[in-house]
Amino acid sequence: MKKIVSLWLCLGLLACGDTGENADTDESDNSQSCTRSDANLCDPELITLLPLNDAVTSVQASAQASGDVYTMAIDASGGGIYSYAQEPWVYVNLSRGEIVYISDYAALSSTDWDIALRRYVIRLNGGVSGPGCAALAPVAGQAFDGLSQVPENLDWQTDTYIENWPSSCGSLETDISGFGQPDAPMINTAWEFGQTLCSCSVCPTNTPMIINTALGAKAKLEVAGYYPGQDSDINSCSGASANITLRWQMLD
Repeated sequence: MKKIVSLWLCLGLLACGDTGENADTDESDNSQSCTRSDANLCDPELITLLPLNDAVTSVQASAQASGDVYTMAIDASGGGIYSYAQEPWVYVNLSRGEIVYISDYAALSSTDWDIALRRYVIRLNGGVSGPGCAALAPVAGQAFDGLSQVPENLDWQTDTYIENWPSSCGSLETDISGFGQPDAPMINTAWEFGQTLCSCSVCPTNTPMIINTALGAKAKLEVAGYYPGQDSDINSCSGASANITLRWQMLD
């Protein structure tokens, strides 16, 4: 997969604006506040463009613990690039370290998941993508293992609409990933597509990030691989793509 990616592979995000009550996740300067809202299906056409499915994933995965650090290898392939549109997203709860078995439709009104994966796209349960408080803040210049607490002055990001995306569901924002797709900041933080960092089509940046979960807990997270074994050898590209390795540690 090169940087020029067909638009039909890309993600659309939806929600209906801020109609719920405010729920601050933390009172400290490092907190990410959010406004809870029902994830209404504002424009039925967006369900097709995402696409969403009224089905539940059959993917099995469990977090492996090493001290307080968890690693999970997740098959987010969706059956491959030609059939993923018929497959549901894989939803993960970081606090419990497990997959949440919920349909795409049910996930739109659930705070039981923090991130959702399908192919290289990773959604957050916040912003326009879900009713939770999930957001991320990249921490450049630090290694995952050296990050032991939530830094100050974080640049919190969550899922937004891109410019010129169908606007009936809310405001529009400009995409920074270069793909002309709705802006999922996890894509921009986790992946490099130009074969600069590694010899594979998709390379992990190994940029650690602070995650504000759907319910306001804090974790540090690294997306460590897109292919089996890439978490230990960044040039390991021979296995099936979209087998994503996550590493994280809860900080609360």
